[in-house]
Amino acid sequence: FGGSSYERYNSIMAYHNNLFAIGSSSSSDSGLKIFTDGEKTAGVLVKYNLDGNIERKIVYGGSNQDNLTDIVTDNSNLYITAYTNSKDGNIITSKDNGRDYFGRLIKVDSRLRILFTK
Repeated sequence: FGGSSYERYNSIMAYHNNLFAIGSSSSSDSGLKIFTDGEKTAGVLVKYNLDGNIERKIVYGGSNQDNLTDIVTDNSNLYITAYTNSKDGNIITSKDNGRDYFGRLIKVDSRLRILFTK
């Protein structure tokens, strides 16, 4: 998985006959909608089947620095820790100012839809 810049996985987890890898990417040509210039990063979650084939790729974050750091499950939902300093995107809060990094806890359902960000 990747493009012309850099990708990094921080954690992997087996769940419901799939593997979920999380981390970050700065490649705008990795098949994801990443709004970056190759210097900023977006958090990524990649779902693999047990044969190692990619089934789905999702971006979490905005147009600044975003990184997914760890993932666990309660056998119903996935919980992802992250950090961001993006003022836009899908894991921000009203406190974001584009300079300071803020830690996030993201809960997603089995379809990888965000249920909450705290």
